[in-house]
Amino acid sequence: MQKVMMLRKTDIFICTLAVLLMLPLCNVMAQSKEIRKKIESIKENRAYKYGEGSGTTFDEAYKFALEKMMESINVFVASTYSLSQKNVTKGGSNDFREHADSNLSTYSMGTLQDVGRIEYGEEPEANVFVYVSENSVRKMFDTRLAKVRSLISYGLKDEERFRVADALRYYTWALCLLQTLPMGDTATFVHNGQDEMAKVWLHGKINSILADSKIGVVSVEDVDEPGVKRRVYLQLSYHDQLVDNFAFSFHNGMRYIGPVYVSDGRAVAEFSERLSSDEFDVKIEYLFRSQAQTLDQELALVMENIDLPKFSAALKHVGFKQENALGSRKKKRSVAVKETDGILLKETGMTLASLETNRVALETVSDPQPYKAVMAEIIEIVRNKDYAAAREFFTESGYAMFDTLIRNGNVTLLEPIDSLRLVKYGETVICRKLPMQFKFRNNRQFVNDVVFRFNAETKKIESLAFALTRRSENDILTADKKWKEDWRMDLICFLEDYQTAYALKRIDYLESIFSDDALIVTGTVLKHKANSAGAGSDLPGASFEEVRYTKYTKDEFIRKLHYSFDSKEYINLRFNDTEVVKGSGPRDGIFAMQISQDYYSNNYGDTGYLTLLVDLREELPVIKVRVWQQRKDPEFTARALLNR
Repeated sequence: MQKVMMLRKTDIFICTLAVLLMLPLCNVMAQSKEIRKKIESIKENRAYKYGEGSGTTFDEAYKFALEKMMESINVFVASTYSLSQKNVTKGGSNDFREHADSNLSTYSMGTLQDVGRIEYGEEPEANVFVYVSENSVRKMFDTRLAKVRSLISYGLKDEERFRVADALRYYTWALCLLQTLPMGDTATFVHNGQDEMAKVWLHGKINSILADSKIGVVSVEDVDEPGVKRRVYLQLSYHDQLVDNFAFSFHNGMRYIGPVYVSDGRAVAEFSERLSSDEFDVKIEYLFRSQAQTLDQELALVMENIDLPKFSAALKHVGFKQENALGSRKKKRSVAVKETDGILLKETGMTLASLETNRVALETVSDPQPYKAVMAEIIEIVRNKDYAAAREFFTESGYAMFDTLIRNGNVTLLEPIDSLRLVKYGETVICRKLPMQFKFRNNRQFVNDVVFRFNAETKKIESLAFALTRRSENDILTADKKWKEDWRMDLICFLEDYQTAYALKRIDYLESIFSDDALIVTGTVLKHKANSAGAGSDLPGASFEEVRYTKYTKDEFIRKLHYSFDSKEYINLRFNDTEVVKGSGPRDGIFAMQISQDYYSNNYGDTGYLTLLVDLREELPVIKVRVWQQRKDPEFTARALLNR
């Protein structure tokens, strides 16, 4: 009897254990049934596109599910937007499908909103189901179309300010993005109150800018230098105005060399042989792929996956003869080439005013001859590359800067040398400005104007710097007429010293001008792999996630600069547009600035906006705030910094 009771207790225990073990299994089965039911309901709903994948891990299954979903989206795109792709479908449905596949590959999961994901099963038998609504797909295309329209608007604004190269860049990028849109052929934007067909308008605008951009030869110099037998000095203009920020490559008889960057309409092409041909080919840059890679990963992905637009007007056949130079006396022209103040006159469609029209006049030097004599010696020394002979014309610190500058790159004077301006600034006489080309490895070339600063008493050169661009200098010299006279030159010299300190890697100077408690924020543009591209935001610039912003103390920032300078062969910092506001009352003499900045080095480059709050009331300028952002602050809220 006792044995029977024990068996029954055992049976009860086993049954109870079995029930307990079955409960999770039942729950899993119920949950699985619920999941399958939800998946089936989504599949039956025509408003959704979906994909299902299996794998040994959920990540692997997710990847396969995404591929299936994108195929589903592609079928939807092909059937919905095919009417707007007549030019693609001429070759048949296969051509359209291939074109659609290519375009869709320029999008990613990051550009889709509200993507659902369901996981079921267990590794190594994992399953993933992903789905998205057709409305989200349409929004994805609408978002990119909005970016296209934004780029066009940025281009129009830059064109109004005669920033022709920047306008060309935005227009071309807009066209690249437009090519990936299923409704790209019929997309419109509003211009001057009217709807324009974006694709047609962009093609016409880009072609017009390229066709109206002229390249001429100022002079040709036969030389006998290592690797250089002929040097050609070029002048670039658009609507008879010297242009800035342009880039081009040229064929040296064997291959294309470039990019070569243009400064105030000037550039140099060097040839290793004296070509027998009467001309050489020059290609104006309009794609700006390297900048796209640092500015916006979505745009970079697009440019890697589409047939890039081609414009024959970008190719120029440039004769070696000097009479081809724009504005040359040998060639009569109704309008001479001018240096522009960046104000585009709507009634003429070109810039006609010279930079000096509204500029505050700088104090001239009463006896310029001693300084001109020294500069004549310096010019010959640089031409002959006999740099040690220049020591007698410099102070010890001035020659150290000159020596570093010369070692900064293979230096060439840009001929012919225009008349140099001499400006009085306190106890200093400034010679503005000697144009030089700096050439580095991998055919990187920059043109910079160099200013020389003399001690008015000793007539020796105390320092030198890379000059501001004509546009940036003009922004300061045309600012509020009520400013004290020296403030303009204070700002110009400070900004020139700042950008030169990066080129010459002058840590000591940079350390001396930052306040100990300065607010310092830097930004680094992060490069992502093409297949990780996410949603873009309004250009110019990448989405916030693509830029790493970091706040530093002064000591941390200086240590960062040490590391950065040690890792780079060269740094070329270039300020363009400069917006300046002066404090008032107790903050009179403190300035807030927002500056367009191009940063180039052998291993990194970016374009952004530098905000500075600078106190000019001390013996040396003192930077209170230094913030880098990728996009311009249209409201210039940095004004508020003056009230800190």
